[in-house]
This record gives sequence, C-alpha cells and structure tokens, in this order.
Amino acid sequence: MKLFDVNWLSVLLDLPRWWALPLGARRALLNELKPSGYVQAHHFAPHLDAIVSSGIANYDHERDRLWLGDARRGLVKVLRAMSRHPLFDHPTQLTLTAYMGDHFTNEDFLQLGSDGSMGRFPRPDKHSLGKRVAFAGWTGDLLEAQGDNALLKWATARGLRTDPSQVDVSVVILRELQVLARQLLAYPRGATLREIVTDPLNKNIAALADAIYAGLGTMVLFAAMRGDDLEPMIGLWPTVVRDLTTPSAARPVKAHVVEQFTLAVDVEDMTTVLSAVAASPVRVRANDFAVFARTCAEIETRLVALPPWSADIYPGERVDTAAGHLRVRGFVRLRDLDGNPHLFPTPAGTQWLTLSPHDRLAAILEPLRKSKEVNPRNAYDASDTIGFFPYRLPYFEAPKSLRLRDNLTHLLLDVAQEFIPVNEFMEYAARSENPFLALPPNEIVRYSGGYSGMDGDPREFYRETWRSMLFQFLQVRLAGLGGASIGLSDRGDVCFALTDIGRYLLGTASSFEYGSNDAADIVVQPNFDVVFMGAAPSIEAEIARFAERVGRAPGHAFRLTRASVLQAAEAGVAVADVIGALTRASSKPIPKNVQREIAGWMSAVRRATVRKTELLEVADEESAARIVALLGDKVRQITPTVFELPPMKTSARNTMVKKLRAGGVFLADVTARREPKPTRGGQAPFDESEWDG
Repeated sequence: MKLFDVNWLSVLLDLPRWWALPLGARRALLNELKPSGYVQAHHFAPHLDAIVSSGIANYDHERDRLWLGDARRGLVKVLRAMSRHPLFDHPTQLTLTAYMGDHFTNEDFLQLGSDGSMGRFPRPDKHSLGKRVAFAGWTGDLLEAQGDNALLKWATARGLRTDPSQVDVSVVILRELQVLARQLLAYPRGATLREIVTDPLNKNIAALADAIYAGLGTMVLFAAMRGDDLEPMIGLWPTVVRDLTTPSAARPVKAHVVEQFTLAVDVEDMTTVLSAVAASPVRVRANDFAVFARTCAEIETRLVALPPWSADIYPGERVDTAAGHLRVRGFVRLRDLDGNPHLFPTPAGTQWLTLSPHDRLAAILEPLRKSKEVNPRNAYDASDTIGFFPYRLPYFEAPKSLRLRDNLTHLLLDVAQEFIPVNEFMEYAARSENPFLALPPNEIVRYSGGYSGMDGDPREFYRETWRSMLFQFLQVRLAGLGGASIGLSDRGDVCFALTDIGRYLLGTASSFEYGSNDAADIVVQPNFDVVFMGAAPSIEAEIARFAERVGRAPGHAFRLTRASVLQAAEAGVAVADVIGALTRASSKPIPKNVQREIAGWMSAVRRATVRKTELLEVADEESAARIVALLGDKVRQITPTVFELPPMKTSARNTMVKKLRAGGVFLADVTARREPKPTRGGQAPFDESEWDG
C-alpha cells in the first residue's frame, strides 16, 4: 500500500483541524499545498488565515510562503489521496481499478490475490483482483470468521504475516477490523470519518486506527473524499454492502395464473420434423447441419403455436432443435444425396414414429429417468451418452460430496408443485437452496478451476452456475418434455408448475398420462375446415401432421386438403389414423363427405421402391451364354446381353470375378474410371462416409 501507508492514529487525532476549515479553504488546501516544499501564501487567499489557524500548514519566517511540517504530513497525504478517486460518489469498476492502481503495487496484488500461496498462477493484477474485492465474498469471509484461528486463517489467505516473530497483523487488530466492518454495513455509500471517530463504539482511537490501516491494506475498507463537501469517507465497497445486507431470497409463493400451456413441445416438434424426413429426405447445410430456410419455413407451419409470453422458455430455432434431438437419439442420420447432406430416417426413427403420443414420450423419458448420473459431466468429457442433465459443467467437475441430481429433485418437488414465478424460483434457489454454497470456501475456489477465483467471488460464480443449471433443466427437461406447465400470472410473471410427467421423470411417480385428456373440442366442417373451440396443444400437434394450417387455435386453425393428406400418407399415415384422430378430438361425428374424400385421396396412393443395382453387360449373345454357363442362377438375365448382379459381400464378389476370369471373361468396372462430379465452388463432392458413422 503506497499513499495510505501513514500513521493513522496521528491522522485521526488531526482530523478536527480539517473539520474546522470551510469548504473553500479545504479546496484551496487540496489544490495548492504539497506534502513537501513551499507554496506562495497568496495562492490560499482568501482562506489563508483559516488554513494557518487550523495548524495544518505553517508560515515561513518571512510570512510570504506556507509549508507543511512533519506533524501534519500524514494527514495531508491521506486527504490528497482520498480526493483522487470518487469511490463513494461513483462506485464503478473503472473507478475501483484506478484507485487500486494508485494505492497498491504489483507485489501487493500478488500478495492479496494469492490465497496464501505466492506461487499461484496466473498472477493476479488490478483488473482480476478488482473483480474479486467488489463481490460480497471478499469481505464476507472476514465477517463470517468465528474465533481467533479463523481470523488468522483469513489473514493468511490475504498474504499477511501472522507469525509472532514477524507480524503484519495481530488477532486483536483483526477483531477490531471485524467489528468496524460490521459497523460499516449500516453505511451503503460510505461513512464520514467524523461519524466513525465520534461513534461511542469507537472509544479506543488507537485500536480504530490499526483497524483502518489493516482494512485499507486488505481492500476490505476503502477511503475517499465526498465531492460536494470534501468530507473524508471510509466504508466497504457499496456493492458488497448491498449484497451482504440483502436478506435471503424468500421462498416463492403460489401465483394466480390467467393463462397456462402444457405440451411436450420437443417431442411434438421431433415428430413433425421426422414425419417430414420420412416423407422425403430433408437437405441440410454442410457447415452446421441446419435445415435450409425454405424447407424450415414449410415445416414450421405444422408446428404447434406457442404462447407469445413463453418465448424465454422455448427455443427459437424449433426445427433445427428438433432435428438435433433426432440425430442425438439416432432417429435420423446424415447421408449424401447428389453430393449434399440430407436427413434420412433410421429404422429406430421409423418405429418411434408409429408409436402413440404417450409411448413416443415414454421412449424419450425412460433413458433419462434410468440414467445413473448424479452430477453433470464436465465440458471436456468425451462421452456422448444421453444423461439426466441436458448440459455439462463448465471447466470443472462437481466434487463427489455433492449429488446435484438429488438437490435438484428435492428442490423442485418441494417448491414447484403449484404455479410459482420462474424468476423468483431461480433467485430463491441460487441464494437459499444452493448446494455449491455448502462447500468450504477453499473447495469453492478449487472446483471453480481458478476461473471465478481470479475474476470474482466464487460464491457469486456458483450462484450463477446453479441458477443456469436449474433454468436449462426447466427449459429442456421439464417444459420441453411436458414435465412442467407454463403459466402467465395476473402480474405478468412467467410461472411454472410440475406435472405428472415431471414427477415421473424425477422418479416419484410410477406412470403418467399424455395425449388423451385434452379438454378442448374441435369441429370438422363439411367444407373441410377444422375449428378449435379452445386451446388443445397435443390435439393441435397431431392434426397439424395431416392438415394445412390456416390460423391459430382457438378458432379456425386447419383445413384438410388433398395435398396435406397425401403428404401425411407419404410419411406412413393411414386412413384410420386421420379419421381416428379427428374422431377422438371432436364431440360431433365427422361429416360423411369429409370421411369419403379422405379415404378416396389415400386409396389413390401407390408405393414404389427405388433401389440401386449393378448391371453386367457383354458384347454379344455368345458371351452371354458363357456368363450363364459360369454363373448360372446367381445372375438374372434382363436382355440377351445384360445381366443384373445381386447385392453381395466383397468376398463373394471377388470369388465371382475369379470364376469369370478363369472362364476367359474379364470385367471392366466403368464406375472406377468415372471422374467425380465437380460441385459449386470447385470443392470436392460430398463424402457420404463422413456422415454415415
């Protein structure tokens, strides 16, 4: 510490001299009087008499200059240093960094930021250390220290020597500093030194001076000048006071919702995208595998409309998100088609598509429910299995003493059985039900991998980590899979509440219902319009797969057209599926003409199979006869000189080639000589093997 390294007892005892000065005299003294050398007396007019009478400055023997004696040098040095940075008037990170640069050396930064280990790497500087001291944990560690050993341990972590033979700070001083810091919690924008010195709690001025010196040296305390009246101030950093005096987050209370929405959005979106892929391979971009915009827009018209107030809960790129889920679960794969990557359905995806809505959802939930994960993996884990958590921890691995899955489950089951505001829940969880904060302080720094330890309060890092974990779980595992209902309260807050699906995922329910209990009714009109009498998201999702969207539910939402029905038929939907879905959703019979037309449209569907084949071609019929003699019924003759080769393994093909060669028939493979087709931009053609995995 540079500018405040003075005898603070002398400074405190001399403060009445400063207090006796009027504002103009204070300003003149700060602007003109230097800690060393002489200053012409006329520079202090018209406040010369007041300054000299205060005893802070002295006349020379000719009474035309002022100079500062040794007795008041420490006071003026401190006052001038306080006036350099308006910490309490403008408590910004930039102001704090400038203050630290003036008052501390690089060795001070290393000592304070080393956590007791001078070999720490990377070396802390004023920027990284400034972020740490501005968080509540920097001072909170001191206030929470119980007993002399804890205080000495805190001092050691700040790089202070506590060995009796070579002491920087003693237990007595640390106790006084702890008392003073608690006292300053009542001053969110700093206290004047006049208030502190004259407070009856601070009768021992010498002890107070030692505490101030220790507090300034460890950046628990800060000193500055108030700009409007030039009063010397001392205090904790303002954001520290705010955080330390903010009461614990209250448990969220039940909200009154005026709108609500419940749907396994991700599963329904996956079904819609997979239906489109099953009808025709969907081309994607080679660089990021995103669906091209035109195709994406076409698929989006078949997705269920989401409430506008739920935008923060559900992802914006729904088609690409669904395609990603399908790829991860092996329901689609990337394959080359005409030199471009396309999404193709897999047998597993085709089978999943035939299941009922309940069973499709169950197939997604079961692996998550049975996952053995108790903590998320870290960002560098190469495993690609689907686990309970939809994310990985950044930079570090959760300590084995934590079981974050149990903490998350207990918290949700305890708090979210009824609709509660999302933001209130996250704040309550981050501050009052945060398993990371149960770790000892040294463990918090250790498991933050040094990232938060160097750049801020580790506890604030873990509050944000737990808040982020819970919010992502709400988005991906609960709201996305129907595990939570989303609501809008009468105050405009977005709320959520667990459903039976959520309780099933968390392991406290043995079954769940889905896709069969929507209360809303639909009306299918003879003109093929489908009108929703109320909101029914799961029914809307089902009908969207074989009807053309023309509006939003409730109201006129769909129209049954030949093109939309044939598109569904291409994806494998049958007449019974369409009529059955409409019948289940409607309390009135489906018009006969609608049923006849749907059946007629779908009865006209015919299916053909496209397959690749290899042909063996000879020049004349005599050569063809030799092929028949050598291979017999292993090939099929299509024309007098052309044969079809069946699919065969490499070993069988080699055997066939040898047999033909022995009979004097030599094969020329024209595909081996074919030049690759150039692609746009001169790049090599798309390599299917790169995507078939």
